[in-house]
Amino acid sequence: MGALESSARLKLILLGGFQARLDSGAALVLPTRKAQALVAYLALPQGRTHPRETLAALLWGDMPEAQGRSNLRQALSRIRKALPDAIRSAAMFDGPTVFLDPALVDVDVARFERLAADGHPAALEDAVFLYRGDLLAGMTLSERRFESWLISERERLREIALDALTHLLGHQQQTGAAEPAILTGLRLLALDPVQEAVHRAVMRLYMRAGRREAALRQYQNCLTALAAEVGMPPDPETRRLHEQILHWRPSRSDRERGPEADPASTVPAPDIVSLASRALPEPPTSTDVPPAISELIGRSTSCGRAAASRTDRSRSPRSRSAGGGPARPGRRSR
Repeated sequence: MGALESSARLKLILLGGFQARLDSGAALVLPTRKAQALVAYLALPQGRTHPRETLAALLWGDMPEAQGRSNLRQALSRIRKALPDAIRSAAMFDGPTVFLDPALVDVDVARFERLAADGHPAALEDAVFLYRGDLLAGMTLSERRFESWLISERERLREIALDALTHLLGHQQQTGAAEPAILTGLRLLALDPVQEAVHRAVMRLYMRAGRREAALRQYQNCLTALAAEVGMPPDPETRRLHEQILHWRPSRSDRERGPEADPASTVPAPDIVSLASRALPEPPTSTDVPPAISELIGRSTSCGRAAASRTDRSRSPRSRSAGGGPARPGRRSR
């Protein structure tokens, strides 16, 4: 295989879908979705050994045990054959347990978790860049055990992504990086659209950037998300902020300053305090921008409950009550 084998490493991209590539960039084609699912399961976490009976039950649980183990052997054989010779030794598939050698396999999930745990702003930026979407997005198998594992892992990784985005948003606000902070806030809302503290933060960031119409549109986005997700109106704080932005008029000094005027200075103090004490090592200090989102300090727990609520609803198509159904736990962190 020559140059292809010189790479001697397999890259698995599992966030946002499934891709398997060599360092050279060449794609590794696996024959079936179950083969892809099996490789992904073996890679998470890296280096863990898996009994064969566990793997057979995971992916062929509706079959007699002997047939399931036979199917597992065939799948492992196909995976090994798909690997180039230089990294075939990564597939430790002999014996009663099975695993992938982490020295020869690079997994985006592992890098994402390490970077998110680091907590430094640069590491957080890299972590949220790696989070391209849910684990194995688009993959569904009619296997109860596998689906249960996949749902659990998706929610766990989503919580890590939400936490990383929250801390990155806090840092960006501390340093006055309005436009990057807006993008981070919007990514947060794409993952969890009912976090009103984030909607308010984005509204204020738009105002600081001189984008009043965008701030007003963000309020409408908040209304739409709350109505669709929980059937409830926004908090009084959100409504008050909207009214103040709606009626904001530039002062004489603002008009004299022109485009450099800061409309955010006339709206109430934001629901933001520094998140640095919890996760951002040695944060820069700033005296001319609002502190970061205080309501987001407890968002990891609240988002976990919210995520669980989403999962419950996705599993059962219950109709909502006339009042819009029960409020999602943890939607508002006051």
